[in-house]
Amino acid sequence: MELVIFDCDGVLVDTEHLAVRLQIALGAELGRPLTADEVVERFIGRSKEAILGQLTERLGARTAGLWWSPLVRRHREAVDLGLDPVDGLPEALAALTAVFHDMREPPALLAGVSRGRAEDHGQASPAVRAAEAHGPT
Repeated sequence: MELVIFDCDGVLVDTEHLAVRLQIALGAELGRPLTADEVVERFIGRSKEAILGQLTERLGARTAGLWWSPLVRRHREAVDLGLDPVDGLPEALAALTAVFHDMREPPALLAGVSRGRAEDHGQASPAVRAAEAHGPT
């Protein structure tokens, strides 16, 4: 492999809105309603440990324990259903393909691959699937 491109959330596709929506729904289901602003302030961009620490402190260990697994499962399901690429992604991928057309192997794009799903790395990432579905505009 000659080139690997790594992506951070929001560069190729943005899943932040999914995380916010899902955490609002989970909070309501568990009797702990949250606003979008509260979710962004408390959880977005934070590690699992930080999120669980805040949940445990605020809601107790039992409710915190009920939060994480459904969140991860629902987020994965939502991502697998499909994402919209950020503006310009299909064109950017087409340009990268043109630039690297002489390489023995195409560049590998690792995006949206969590540690727990690393075994899926041989499949197209959510970002690539989103770009392919929308094509260049």
